[in-house]
Amino acid sequence: MISLTPGRITALWLVLRSVEKLGGESSRSDLMRVASRSSLRSGGLPIADGLQLGLRGKFVRQSGEHLSLTEFGRGVLALAAEDEPPQEARRVFLSVLLLSDPPPWVAYWQGDPTSIGLLLSDADRSILAGAGLWPTPAADSADLQAAAWWDALAMVPLPESVLALKKAVGDAGEQLTIRYEQERLRAEGHPDLAERVWWAGRESPAYGFDVGTFRGRSFGGDPAEPLAIEVKSVAYPVQDVFPFHLTVHEWRTAQRLKERHVLHLWENVRVSAEQPPVPRTPRIVSADSIRDHIALPPTCGHRCCWESMAIDFPITD
Repeated sequence: MISLTPGRITALWLVLRSVEKLGGESSRSDLMRVASRSSLRSGGLPIADGLQLGLRGKFVRQSGEHLSLTEFGRGVLALAAEDEPPQEARRVFLSVLLLSDPPPWVAYWQGDPTSIGLLLSDADRSILAGAGLWPTPAADSADLQAAAWWDALAMVPLPESVLALKKAVGDAGEQLTIRYEQERLRAEGHPDLAERVWWAGRESPAYGFDVGTFRGRSFGGDPAEPLAIEVKSVAYPVQDVFPFHLTVHEWRTAQRLKERHVLHLWENVRVSAEQPPVPRTPRIVSADSIRDHIALPPTCGHRCCWESMAIDFPITD
């Protein structure tokens, strides 16, 4: 997948303009010749990448070596006659290309407004600003389209490759909890219990929690009493809130287990050597502390129910 950059967005516009100049259709070689001769930025734009984006967004169609503008592409060109794409056209490009094929940072972002600035590269900020989508608008912004675009991005289905990255963050957080619990129990004088820490989530989400461990000395009572841990992880340092999703099954499991259940909240989780190191200690949260953040039962009674809920848990250090 070609990543979006300001130059590639402009190259996409130039490709559409060039095909239009050639009568709305052309051979690939003629397009490359005309577009490359453009005086725009001394012909230094990545034309081939712009064409690939045009095909991906269905602004241009290709049959063999023959290219033609689609009705969608003609509609975007009708927005302006300038050499540089106007804000309206940039917004259409990003809506089509990002909402249909979200980049990895969308999976890490999870719709949390406090984290987006930590995840975007300079190029990301530049292309979003050019479309009037950055900084992120307030929920009551007069720019309904921009606010709706961010809402849509938070809800858009993620492709398999991006889902895999999201799962990798979750798995890494669960592995951190396993190591943390093993080290904790050994330090508390229970090496036998440390050997029995159990990665339940790897076997099935049906358990309703991710890691099985033991109380040890930290939680009082019988050190050998089992303890269930639900793990939530994000790939960036949190600020005011820790965002996570909780399924109804996970919440019911927490309610059933009561004091035998806690949550581990891991931030800045690394899934590769290039990322910064993670903290050694998670935020440990009881189910009671998130009770006020749980969605109320639907008013339709037994005819409907929640399956999952998004929670913005306030962080106090």
